[in-house]
Amino acid sequence: MAVKTKKSGNKRKNYGKSSQKKNNTQLPAIKNPFDAWMEYLIYALVILIPLTFPRVTFDQFDIAKMALFRGLTSVILIIWLVKLFTAKKISISWSKWDFLLLGFLALALVSTFTSIHVFSSLQGKYKRYEGLYTFINYAVIYFLALQIFKDKQQIARLSRIISYTAMAVAVYGLIQYIGLDPINWGATPFNARSSFSTFGNPDLLG
Repeated sequence: MAVKTKKSGNKRKNYGKSSQKKNNTQLPAIKNPFDAWMEYLIYALVILIPLTFPRVTFDQFDIAKMALFRGLTSVILIIWLVKLFTAKKISISWSKWDFLLLGFLALALVSTFTSIHVFSSLQGKYKRYEGLYTFINYAVIYFLALQIFKDKQQIARLSRIISYTAMAVAVYGLIQYIGLDPINWGATPFNARSSFSTFGNPDLLG
């Protein structure tokens, strides 16, 4: 049986300059502090507004929540304006649906100043406050959220926070329903077993 042998030649070692591999890995971008503050304030807004009901005011629910809503929105708006005027590059996010919102605000504006009681149309009914100021507030917070939440991770985080807050509201409602509410609310204008949780009204709780 013949066996074939293969002669191996001497290997030459290359002592030349080795080429460096290009590193395509990019470091994560450092978040602008203004963006971080606005994002955390949005989280605070969706947590505090549903859970706030100070017992030091006559209207323990609506006026406190609305004051907090307008206050936090104003702070976020100021931070965004500071960022806008200090940034080297201006970037504003918008969508085609914004025109519908602007159209609604235009109709609300006309309706307000042609109403028989302009002040009520501006401020809204007592213990509801769904007037033009509030509609503008909704539009502003929508616009700011559009500028802040730009990736899926942020939206997922916001969704989780909303879910946990809603869970806390629901748990307190169940505690009221089974009659173990630690807070003595006194006489209420609805059934004793009706849960109103942190919203002050079963209809608003939904």
